[in-house]
Amino acid sequence: MAGPSPHKLHSFAELRAMFGPLWLRCDSCRRFRRLAVPAEIRDRDWRLTRFKCGRCGGAGYCAIDRPDQEPGMQDYEEET
Repeated sequence: MAGPSPHKLHSFAELRAMFGPLWLRCDSCRRFRRLAVPAEIRDRDWRLTRFKCGRCGGAGYCAIDRPDQEPGMQDYEEET
């Protein structure tokens, strides 16, 4: 039996609890990295949060699945 979520609605903590690891990807330079969810953004609404690529300055997008394992996205490189 499921009960109410202990996490704030639409927060990164709720998203991570439901789907597991989250990823950030940049479609401009075809890179991605795992999203750490520090305390500063844990309760932030993921729908209103914007990310920016540190290398090219392009928009960063939150992904639930590892980008290089999705069909047609095998050329994405993981940033270490």
